[in-house]
Amino acid sequence: MRQELQASAATSIEKAIGTLWGAAVGDAMGWPYEARANPLKGDGPQKRGLGLEAPFKAWVKRSGGRFRPHQEAIASGEYSDDTQLLIAVARARTSSTEWWKRLAEAEFPLWTVYERGGGGATLRATKSLLKGDLPWEARAAATVDKYFQAGGNGVAMRIAPHCLAHADATEFYGLAQDIMSDGVLTHGHPRALVGALAYGFCLWWALQNTDTLRYGELIRATRRGARDWGDIPDISDRWPTWSKCAQHFDFATHWREAVEEQVRALDLIDEAVAAGALAIDRETLAALGCFDRRINGSGTVNAAAAIFLASRHAASPREGIQRAAKATGADTDTLASMTGALLGAVDGAEWLLPYVSMLQDGGLIRELAERTARGDQNELAHHVFKSRDAAKLIEDIRSGRSQLDVPGFGTMTPVPHDGVRSLSAKFEALSWKAELAGQTIFIKQLNEKKAELPLPVATKPNSGTFSGVALNVVDLVRARRFYEDFMGLTVTRVADKFVRLGQLALRVGVVEPKANAITIFVEVADLRLCQKVLAEHGLDHSEILVRSGRDTLICRDPDGNLVEIVQRA
Repeated sequence: MRQELQASAATSIEKAIGTLWGAAVGDAMGWPYEARANPLKGDGPQKRGLGLEAPFKAWVKRSGGRFRPHQEAIASGEYSDDTQLLIAVARARTSSTEWWKRLAEAEFPLWTVYERGGGGATLRATKSLLKGDLPWEARAAATVDKYFQAGGNGVAMRIAPHCLAHADATEFYGLAQDIMSDGVLTHGHPRALVGALAYGFCLWWALQNTDTLRYGELIRATRRGARDWGDIPDISDRWPTWSKCAQHFDFATHWREAVEEQVRALDLIDEAVAAGALAIDRETLAALGCFDRRINGSGTVNAAAAIFLASRHAASPREGIQRAAKATGADTDTLASMTGALLGAVDGAEWLLPYVSMLQDGGLIRELAERTARGDQNELAHHVFKSRDAAKLIEDIRSGRSQLDVPGFGTMTPVPHDGVRSLSAKFEALSWKAELAGQTIFIKQLNEKKAELPLPVATKPNSGTFSGVALNVVDLVRARRFYEDFMGLTVTRVADKFVRLGQLALRVGVVEPKANAITIFVEVADLRLCQKVLAEHGLDHSEILVRSGRDTLICRDPDGNLVEIVQRA
């Protein structure tokens, strides 16, 4: 009896790992095909096959529309917002018993800083959360209207961790409440929420199933469960104001329509699999609306499409996940992610092993799957992440600080990442790569260039020569020690409230708040010795970077001036 229970537990954990691995692998496979809307002329990513020998492709993503156009290099195996949000949900569940608060107050607001390919509805809602506003209580009426019109697949693609947490539950209702509590944070239209509930029911059923899966059984089980996933879950204990706000948008009527829409889609795919070998994937996906840009991002459409592909290819999961990834014209990264999660729940994790070594953060995803399935809690200090925190984080990154504290998440060390290029002369593009809470994140900034003023026309030649730069300092002794002892500059003149070190002058005066407008450049004979001295005295500094072919590190002097120290050639 003990051996049977152990085998069952191992199978359950393997399914949990397979679920999140399958979702992330599908996302990384299908993301290059997301470029279908802006294919590169003659060589769009959709024209390159994804064979088993090379499941992931490096590609260039174009973003920003007409006003902020830019290119971002995506390395093979890197994932998009689908997996980013999946990780955020899993981390919330394993970090706090009141996980929905952590999602709303920490995970989703921070995600706006490092998001990669986020959808419009999710970005609008999370930016409201960043300001401290629940999206259904936003100050602008237009924002609330858009929220209750958002019916996309942004909810369904991230709810797998909830299913893992409820894999042993005998009833679906508790899971339905969790899916709804999460979903309303970004989407207010029933189409998004019903699609997530139907997909979540199918995933939950697959995780619990221990019998040999019959062909088409995933579809039929989900269709039979319509009474469970078709009811509106009560979330008033978590979001007390949501239901009242939803009533103003005739929510109950739209909910019934969405449930009927989902049932019709399930009936359609059930008829397709009943045809057996005659069922053609692309024709069925077309009938669902997967290639219709007006509805192909719908929550109900993608739920049915993922359930169909997982049912069709449960016996050959690698083929199934690739069929979803290469369904050019569909929302491929999300479709492949949702299909991959279902196939992982059905077939476990072993079939995914050839992919995982090439997948970004594969180890972290496995760890989160195991912890979520076991119900492990790792209470983190709760911090409400708001706009001012995001602004400070970006400012600290731009200043070159080596180690940054992100409250509630830990520390990170951002390094310059040459992965983003502006396509407009009006903007400059900057990007960084970092690891935060075990997750690889990329942060990009597009800044409008300041207009260059025309130089005045000189009336006669100017014979002036550069004399130096003067800095106001609070403590002359401390500032002198920094530049003389730490930087190795030579003092050439000393007065009561003035010290000159070559072309740099220090004088006692009012130190104005700085915005990194001034950078002091210092060359030293031994950069690593300088770094050691700074560390010994507790002065914040970056790691040694390579800039313009020379070793460099960045720090601040005692008065906050930015100092760039360069290894002398």
